[in-house]
Amino acid sequence: MALIKPLATRSADKAFSSVHRLGFASYVADVREALVQARESVSVVTPFIDDAGIEFLNEAWRDRSNEVSAWELYVRDCPAGLRSVARRNGWQVYSYPGAEKFGMHAKVVSVDSNRVILGSMNLIKKNMYSNLELGVDITDDPIVNRLARLKYKLQRVSTPLSY
Repeated sequence: MALIKPLATRSADKAFSSVHRLGFASYVADVREALVQARESVSVVTPFIDDAGIEFLNEAWRDRSNEVSAWELYVRDCPAGLRSVARRNGWQVYSYPGAEKFGMHAKVVSVDSNRVILGSMNLIKKNMYSNLELGVDITDDPIVNRLARLKYKLQRVSTPLSY
C-alpha cells in the first residue's frame, strides 16, 4: 500500500515555527531514518553539500542497520571532506559537470528502490536547520520506481570521482 508523508524542516523563522502541527513530519529525521534502515542501496541527489551534510551522511552510515548497503551520491562539486569520507566508507560519488550550464536542482533520496524522499532540502546546514524546506516521503508507490531510475540518467551524464 502506497504511503505519502509530507515533510518539513524546523525553520528558524518564527512564522513557520508551528508548521509541524499541520501534519508535517521532520524532514531531517525522516531522511536519517531512511538512510539508517537501507538494506540494499542508497542514492542521494543533492546539488550542494557542506560539512554539516557530510557529517549527517557519515553518522547515518555509521548507525546503519545493514552492512550490505551501497551508497551513491550525485553532487555538483565534491568538497575534499566528502571525498575523504566517501573513500573511507566506500561510497561512489558522481559529479554532474553540466550543472552550472544546465542546472541540477533535484534533491532526491532513493532507498532500496521502494522509497523516495523528494523535496527542496540540500545537505547544507542552512537548509537542514534554518530554512523552511518541504518534501514528501513516498513508499511503495509506482512513481517510486520511476524516480529511483533517475540515477541511471544521472550516471550517464556524470563523472564518477576516483579517490
